[in-house]
Amino acid sequence: MSLLRDFKAERIIARLLDPKARQGNPDDRKEQLSKLGGLGETGINKLIQALGQAARDDAEYISELLGQLLERKTLSVFVAALADPNPLVVGRVSRVLAASSNYDPNRLINSLAKP
Repeated sequence: MSLLRDFKAERIIARLLDPKARQGNPDDRKEQLSKLGGLGETGINKLIQALGQAARDDAEYISELLGQLLERKTLSVFVAALADPNPLVVGRVSRVLAASSNYDPNRLINSLAKP
C-alpha cells in the first residue's frame, strides 16, 4: 500500500511541478493539491523531499504549495521535517512554517519543546 501511495504522490507532484500546469487552470492545480493532501503524510513528505532538491525558483513554488497543505492536522509532518539531515530542507520548511498562518504557533512551540 505504501508503494502505491508513494507512486501516486510522485505522479501528482510531477503534474504540479510541470511548467505547463503552473500556468494552467488554477482549479486543476487546486484539485491536484487536494489529491496530494488526501494522501496524508506520504504526500506531504514527498513534496518536502522535492523542496530539498529544488532549484530556487521551484523552491518558492513548492513552498507555496506546502503552505497550503500546512494546517493543525499536518503540523507534525512539518515538525518532523525540521530534523531532516539536509539543512536545505530544514531552512526551507522553517520558512514555510514562519510564513503560514494556517496553524496555531503555540502547537509548534509545544512540539519543539518535546525532545
